[in-house]
Amino acid sequence: MEGDGCDVGIESTVLRICHRRGTTTSGEGGEEGTGGYDLEVLRRGFIDGESILRTLTHADKGGEKGIAEGARLKVYARQARSHLEAGKEGVSGQSETNKKEAEKEKSADGKEEKGGEEEGLIAPGQLLTHYAPDIPAFILPSHALSSEQNEGGAAVKQVELKKSVLLDFSGHFSSSPLFQLSNEGGEAGEGGAQQGERERKSGAECVLAYRDLSQSGNINEASAHLFDALRWAERVEKAEAIFLPDFCALALSSSSPLHAGNGEKEGEKDGREEDRRGGEGAKAASMYYAVYDRCFRATSGRCFAPTRQGDELVGVIQPATPPPSFE
Repeated sequence: MEGDGCDVGIESTVLRICHRRGTTTSGEGGEEGTGGYDLEVLRRGFIDGESILRTLTHADKGGEKGIAEGARLKVYARQARSHLEAGKEGVSGQSETNKKEAEKEKSADGKEEKGGEEEGLIAPGQLLTHYAPDIPAFILPSHALSSEQNEGGAAVKQVELKKSVLLDFSGHFSSSPLFQLSNEGGEAGEGGAQQGERERKSGAECVLAYRDLSQSGNINEASAHLFDALRWAERVEKAEAIFLPDFCALALSSSSPLHAGNGEKEGEKDGREEDRRGGEGAKAASMYYAVYDRCFRATSGRCFAPTRQGDELVGVIQPATPPPSFE
C-alpha cells in the first residue's frame, strides 16, 4: 500500500476452471469419472499450476474423489495485442502506442479493439505493455543471436551504456553478449597492453545505474524485488533505457540451480513444467517463467541483441521469446 517491499512481489496466480468441451462432471457427453475439467493458468504467480492441480485433485469431498480428479492443466502466456514499435521509438521514450495500450487496459470494460473487433481480456496482466515503465526497457539475450535472427530486427540503435540502467540476476550480465562486447574495442592501454590484457569492467561499471535482483541467484528473492527495481530504474536521472535479464533462458540453462538433482533427462529443454521437473524443481521453474512473464511485458516483448559496427556498440531491437505455454 505504501510502496514498501513484500515477500512475493509479483501478483497472484490467476486460474480459470472450466468444463471440458463435450464432457460434464456426471460423465454425460464424455467418459464417466473423468471429471471433465480443464484448469487453465491465465497468469503465472507464486503458486504454480502443478501445486493447484495436486491440491484440487486430493481435496476431501466427504470420501469422494477430489474435485479435479482427471483434470488437465494448461498454462497460457497470452499477449492480448502484439505490437513492436521499436523501429519508431528507439530508446528515446515510451511510444504513443504503448501509452494508448496502457490506457486501454485501464478502461472499465476491459476490452480492446483488434482488427476491427473487440477482444475481451479474460484476466489481468495479459496486455503486452501491462508492466511497461516510463522509459524503454529491453530483455538482454543471454546468448549471441545468429545473423538470421538479427536480420528480423526492427531497428538498429547505438548503445550508450552510461545512459542505461541494468537489472541483473546473480551477476549473469558478466557472461552476456552485451558485457563481452562492452569490454572489446578501443585502443590499447598504457604500455601497449593488448585487448585481452586490459582490465575488464564490472557490470556495474558499464552502466549508469546497476541493481542485482538476487546476488545469490534466488528466484523468489528476484520476484520480491522486481517491481520495486523497475520503479527505481525509471526514476534514475538521465536514464534512457532499462535492461532486464532473460529469465526464460536462465530457466532452461543447464547451469541453472533449478536443474540440480531434479532428475531431468538429457535433451529435455522444451520448457514443459509438468513433465520435466518434480518437487522444488517444478516450483522453481514456474517462478522463473512467472518472473520472465513480467519482464517480457515490461519490455513490451522486445529484446536488445548487441553487436559491433566498427568502434560503435549497436543493438538490434526485435521480438523477445514469449513466455512458454503448454497444454
